[in-house]
Amino acid sequence: MADCKVLAFLLCDKTTVDGQGRVTLHALFDGIVIPRPSTTRHLSPFRSGKNAQGFYVFYKIVADQQCRIGLRILDPSGVEIIGDWHDSINPQGPSVWQAIWGLNASLFQVPGRYQLDLMQETDYSAPLSLASTPLVVFQGD
Repeated sequence: MADCKVLAFLLCDKTTVDGQGRVTLHALFDGIVIPRPSTTRHLSPFRSGKNAQGFYVFYKIVADQQCRIGLRILDPSGVEIIGDWHDSINPQGPSVWQAIWGLNASLFQVPGRYQLDLMQETDYSAPLSLASTPLVVFQGD
C-alpha cells in the first residue's frame, strides 16, 4: 500500500518558482519531436551532453510517513532508461511535497511511446507505481 497520494504528475517545457515556493509550469505536453539522424559527420547540438535542451517532470504528493519517490522511464521496447531521479520524503504528519526533475531530451533517441512512472521505492518489496504518463516521441526534420 502506498504511503503517499499523488496530486499531480506532469511534463512541461519550463518551470518557475516564486519567492513563496509556488511553482508555475509552462507549456504542458505529452509528446516531443527529435531530429532525424544526420547523414553528415557534424554532430547536432541536440545529442551533445552540454546542450540544455530538455524538459521537466513535476510531481506533487501528500505523504504522512517517510517514503522514497523515484521516476522510472521505459523506452518503446520496454527497456528501462537508467537515471538518478529519486527523492526522500520525511514528513512530520500529513504534508504536501512537490519536486521538479529535469530530463535531457537526448534520453529519448528512438521514436515511439515511452512510459514515465512515478514510483514509491521500498527496501522490502518491488517499487509501487503511484502514477503513470505516456510520452510520445516523434521524429521530425
